[in-house]
Amino acid sequence: MEVASGLDAVYVRDSKAVGGGGPVLRVGRDEWAAFMALAAG
Repeated sequence: MEVASGLDAVYVRDSKAVGGGGPVLRVGRDEWAAFMALAAG
């Protein structure tokens, strides 16, 4: 899994996808922060 931070969103993709052509999940920065807070426990 690869995660990249943009100005308005965080982008997540499967790093095992051949040629980098797989789908990319775009998540808002606030939503990503909420997810990380929950994941951190």
